[in-house]
Order: sequence, then structure tokens, then C-alpha cells
Amino acid sequence: GQRVAAAPALPQPPRFEGRTMQDRRNFMRRYETYLTAINALQTQWGGAFAMPVGACIESRTKRMVARYEFNTAPHLITEEQWIGYFMKANTPSHVD
Repeated sequence: GQRVAAAPALPQPPRFEGRTMQDRRNFMRRYETYLTAINALQTQWGGAFAMPVGACIESRTKRMVARYEFNTAPHLITEEQWIGYFMKANTPSHVD
């Protein structure tokens, strides 16, 4: 017989183009929502690939953050470092 398969549209990852802590917090909320949706599509036979945090940053913003926050080139920053950068936005601060 003939088989018809329907696949859900994959959620689109958020893009980070901000500068403030609030922008970072908003991005992380959107990214966590995105990951939840992607993880819901996982099965034992396969699933959707989640876009890494570092790949969700607009290129000009990535260069600026790499230069001023990490003091290095964007390609030298690990995924763990990008995650840490955004997670710091959840730490209470008087400066935004």
C-alpha cells in the first residue's frame, strides 16, 4: 500500500540582536521556548536538530559581543561560553 507521512513544520530559532541584559533575558526565554518545541519532536527514531545558541546570534552583534565581552574573535568562543553569556542575564543586577 501507499503510505503518507506528515511532518510538523520545524520551529524557527530566535535571533539575538540586542545589547542590554533585558535583551539577553528575552532571547533566553525565546530560546528555551524554542528548545521545548524542538525536544517535543524528538523520538527514538530521530528528531529535529536544535540550533546552537551561538548560531542564533546576528553576525554584527556576535562580532561586537566577541570583541567587547570576550576580548576575542567570534570563532574562538565555544557554545558553552555563549550559553554562559546569556545565562548571566538571569543574575540580578542594578545595571542594565
